[in-house]
Amino acid sequence: MRAYREVKLVIYDCDGVMFESRRANLAYYNFILDKFGKPPIDEKDPLLTHIAHTHTGKQVIDILFKEDTRLDEVHKFTGRLDYTPYLQYMEIEPGLIEMLELLKDNYYVAIATNRGSTLQTILHRFDLEKYFHYSVTSLDVKMPKPDPECLLKILEHFKLSKEAALYIGDSEIDLETAKNGGVAFIAYKNSMSTPLKIMTHPELKGILGL
Repeated sequence: MRAYREVKLVIYDCDGVMFESRRANLAYYNFILDKFGKPPIDEKDPLLTHIAHTHTGKQVIDILFKEDTRLDEVHKFTGRLDYTPYLQYMEIEPGLIEMLELLKDNYYVAIATNRGSTLQTILHRFDLEKYFHYSVTSLDVKMPKPDPECLLKILEHFKLSKEAALYIGDSEIDLETAKNGGVAFIAYKNSMSTPLKIMTHPELKGILGL
């Protein structure tokens, strides 16, 4: 494997890469479903659990309440809902802090996520704000992933070329986002058809030649 020594910017997805957050996301959406008298998402339903993990909050609600006349009411309710009670179900991925400590003084480090306003709550709660120079959420773009706007916005912020960045993600949506933006992609804990894969965060050192 060649070392990507020309890289100056490392971009992380949030859910599934920085955090194991499936329990938190399911608890959050199941609370909303319960409030409106709907059955919970079955943890064994691969499609809905994947959607809850990778899509924007608005997209998830639109899918869960498709053809429901209360959709606008649900969106208003979720807009007021505090995500803090669900942070207890989130777990930082092993080795992430170690890798961020190594990166912070030598690389630009950013986040590109389909999360919305909850990202800053999460970064503050887990004391991760100091590691990231910039972040782009679904609220900062016109089109969420897999549209590459989030990656292009980050590149523009740092005045860097596509060749100077790596994007670490765990889903096909992340892979498609990277392809659409022309940014090299690293699959995290996923057997996707892509040349760069890591199962642990410290493995990134080998790719960067550290």
